[in-house]
Amino acid sequence: MARVAKLNATLIATRLLKDHKMNESAYQQLREIAWKRRLTPLEEKEMVAYLSLLPEEQAAWDEERQLTQLLQRLPDAPVASNFTAQVMQAVHREFADAPRTVEKKTWWSVLAGRWLPRTATAFVLVAAGMSAWQQMRISRRLDTARSLTAVSPVAGSQDVEVWQDFDAILRLGQLSAQVDTDLLKALQ
Repeated sequence: MARVAKLNATLIATRLLKDHKMNESAYQQLREIAWKRRLTPLEEKEMVAYLSLLPEEQAAWDEERQLTQLLQRLPDAPVASNFTAQVMQAVHREFADAPRTVEKKTWWSVLAGRWLPRTATAFVLVAAGMSAWQQMRISRRLDTARSLTAVSPVAGSQDVEVWQDFDAILRLGQLSAQVDTDLLKALQ
């Protein structure tokens, strides 16, 4: 009977290895499951089948299984009610005690790191604005000079008589609307 069981386990192991269902990672996974709980009958068969092909692992498996059973019999260690708070305090103390390295920043590293691109962009915009303003001033001066050169020959050739009626012509623009309505009534 034992011989049939061993033969059956060998057949299962051979089939598992041929089908690549049981490999090293599956064996490791079954070991980890055994640390947490008892293996199911199917898992136990898979483990026996795997170990029958690798007898050198059998002794390690037996030792590990016995150790796991002994550890499961141990009572749980009492944990303080404020365990989480104590852990968090220890973490904060560790970070508070750790030496902080503050990197000294020179004016060049600050300027080059963050402010250089911004400063360069602002400089280009200010330079373009000043150039446009200067061009506008030059253009206005040229327009004024052209208009003066166009007016100057006419003004220089005029007689003084044209300028004698200048005051009367200037007062015409200052007359009120009342005078215009009176003139309109008189003409009708």
